[in-house]
Amino acid sequence: FLDSTGTRFVDSYLLTAAVSRQYAERYDGALALEAEGQVVRHFGDQSHWEFNAVPIVLRWNRFPWSSRVASSVAFGLGLSYATEMPPVEVALEGESREWLVYWVMELTAGPVDSRWALSLRLHHRSVAYGLMGDEGGMNAVGLGLRLRF
Repeated sequence: FLDSTGTRFVDSYLLTAAVSRQYAERYDGALALEAEGQVVRHFGDQSHWEFNAVPIVLRWNRFPWSSRVASSVAFGLGLSYATEMPPVEVALEGESREWLVYWVMELTAGPVDSRWALSLRLHHRSVAYGLMGDEGGMNAVGLGLRLRF
């Protein structure tokens, strides 16, 4: 359905498992550089697997409230592969591709000195302004848990 802002919502959902590893840091740990791999299962109006490799994730960890709430904001860029042509992307955009550019934006918040945090993410597959094709891609908003180990 279409809401008042022009956003189209569809009966499509995803469940994601991801693992990331920090490979560098700057500014006394305020900025972390990470790599992330994801396995995604789609269900609802589409039912396929998606695999995302995100070699560049920039995560900012230092805020004025960091002594009370551990939080971060992150942006990552990589590639996405869908195991079949995503029907929702085709319905929304007219066409799509199995291989697309992937980017993620994430906000996290949790107790200080805890391994757990709540995560709010924007999951985005894109043709990257024509780099990967003419039309295709989608956005999904996700809520999840982040565990550091």
